[in-house]
Amino acid sequence: MKNNYRISYDYVSKPKALKDFDLYQIGRIFCNENTFYGNHFHKSYYEFTVVTEGEGTVYTNNMPVKVEKGDIYLSFPGDTHRIESSAKDPMKYDFCSLYPKDPELQSKLSLLSGRLHSADSRLFRSNRISYLLPLAINEMQDLDKDFSQEIVNCVLWEMAVFAERILNKSFFEGTETVSDKKILCYQMMDYINANLGSITALKELSQKFGYSYNYLSATFKDVTSLNLIDFYNMQRLTFAKELILEKKLTLEEIAHEVNFSTAYALSRAFKKYFRLSPAQYRKNQE
Repeated sequence: MKNNYRISYDYVSKPKALKDFDLYQIGRIFCNENTFYGNHFHKSYYEFTVVTEGEGTVYTNNMPVKVEKGDIYLSFPGDTHRIESSAKDPMKYDFCSLYPKDPELQSKLSLLSGRLHSADSRLFRSNRISYLLPLAINEMQDLDKDFSQEIVNCVLWEMAVFAERILNKSFFEGTETVSDKKILCYQMMDYINANLGSITALKELSQKFGYSYNYLSATFKDVTSLNLIDFYNMQRLTFAKELILEKKLTLEEIAHEVNFSTAYALSRAFKKYFRLSPAQYRKNQE
């Protein structure tokens, strides 16, 4: 199955350094009845998805959230993310991936990501953000125009600040109710994502969270329907896929980054999970 869509603009190979933000991606996607945007790992950026037409499903760490026209979804660093469009009513959506340089804004967004663990808690609406993102997309078409970079920088500030205000208000009004077991699972996900390259064995989670590994594994399975080891391997391989596309590291170096013993071990696991070798995957994306 192919990723069937048309993209109007995509700045992904190298982040664009603006005054107050690193801009990783920005653009507009026009889906058809077969569109899906496969699992990708958000190592260090926040991503806005603004649905302008149709409907579909956003998955965060394999947890689905239905979206429709007018919805905005904010993804956090450490998320594994994918999008599937409805076949009956295909989506059109704008997207933007960024990381703020301002320490205060970094702190506010980091605190927000620590609060909003469940996938559906990142869904909100804002006419202001829905208006602002297309403005930034249009300005990105020609950054040589007078003040275009300044306009984009200001737009990103407004989007980040208003998203933080809206989602924080939602959190403190108690719209999110999460069980202790779910919180524990989200904490395990966060810990795994933050330590992909340094975890030597998942039994380390027992010492970190103060429960037996059997209890943690059973709880994770009960809440997410995933085996804990499968989630860990999925995150490692999804991040490896991102590093392969960047073409900055050798396969041996990538194996080290995601905690595989050798390039061969990574290649074997990669092929088993994605049905392609790393070399075949890279070639197919060129």
